[in-house]
Amino acid sequence: MMTSFKADGNIAKDNSNQVFTNNTYNQSGLPSVTPIDTCLRKSNWPNPSFIKTDITAIDGVLEEAIEWIFRNDRFKEWREEQNTTLLWIIGSAGKGKSTMTAGIVNELKKPSTPFAISNTKATVGYFFCRSSSENTNTAVDILKGLIYSLSDDSAQLGHYLYRHWDEHEQAFDSSVERLESLWQILRNMLNHSDQSSTYIIIDGLDECDGTIDELLRLIGTDGLLMSRPVRWLLISRPLQLYQQQFILEHPRHHQIVLDERSGEMRDAIRRYVAVKVKKTALSDYDEFELEKIRSLLANKAEGTFLWVSLVCREIANLPAHKAADIISAVPKKLFALFDRSMQKIRDGCQKGDEQSLRCWRLIWTRYHLFDDPHIVELAKIGGLPDHEDHGESYLRGLINACNGFLLLTDNKTYH
Repeated sequence: MMTSFKADGNIAKDNSNQVFTNNTYNQSGLPSVTPIDTCLRKSNWPNPSFIKTDITAIDGVLEEAIEWIFRNDRFKEWREEQNTTLLWIIGSAGKGKSTMTAGIVNELKKPSTPFAISNTKATVGYFFCRSSSENTNTAVDILKGLIYSLSDDSAQLGHYLYRHWDEHEQAFDSSVERLESLWQILRNMLNHSDQSSTYIIIDGLDECDGTIDELLRLIGTDGLLMSRPVRWLLISRPLQLYQQQFILEHPRHHQIVLDERSGEMRDAIRRYVAVKVKKTALSDYDEFELEKIRSLLANKAEGTFLWVSLVCREIANLPAHKAADIISAVPKKLFALFDRSMQKIRDGCQKGDEQSLRCWRLIWTRYHLFDDPHIVELAKIGGLPDHEDHGESYLRGLINACNGFLLLTDNKTYH
């Protein structure tokens, strides 16, 4: 029989509450699977770390493009506040909010960084709402994700979730499907965190369904009154006026608007453009041509990272003069760019272009699915010819030809 020991702390006794640890190893020196690990895996709850990986799979987190946020006075004031406080970051579509959120999570979870206010480990719960995916777009999903991330990070906090796990049934009791019960679990976790700093981060509030109103009410009336200080960070597009009141009524709230006219955003876009052009440009671009492409992109981007990404995808591997012509021709606005891309696909379909027809079929099929299917599965559902005739590389090429309407990470498709 294989026994286990804790790398630090007290040995758990029978009937003790100290049976959960993220630092447990068996005699072979390999990590043991804790009861909390088991219930999280079997729960089918959304795993925020997986969502974060998907969000950053295309470009990663470009630190040079987001480090401005850590120098921002309002962000620093929120981060250094000793009392409960709330920061709301607002930005329109394509402003890089989710990627920035991923970078903020990474930064806060590090014990020591150039921007850290102390060298102590912080408690960080986070979640990314995604309207296009199942289990990520309701208030219940948000709370499950926050609880999941806290339990995954801290065995001590995971205890408050494990109380609701039925070992015999290998499932949670029915109460954890209710918003009020989940809020109470989260509340217990936040009030009993043993770390000096606690952060709760929710990205994409605008992608949540109508149940977000009740969650905002709970945050405003209870979450900002915890017995231990909690720093709340909410990230979204502009919300409805009545929803804003839940946030703005708190006396210690801060706002950061991602405005393309600000020097911080202009500098961030320039840094992002420089990296994208370096990855996109042909090797025979000279410095004059590179600077021309960078300047054209930065001047038309209007602070929209997604616009830069989509245009760079279109000019990939083109000679400098053709790339410059395309950048000059594309519209500035993100949704106008989407309209242009869709019109190109429609025009191709009307002309009987096989690739355009297949792109249209993939887009239509994906928009009617809740899951994030593998590219081969999507092709089969969409009625495309057997992928074995072309190979997955052909399907990946089709996804790229969809001009940003479909994204591909680890061979899974998103819209």
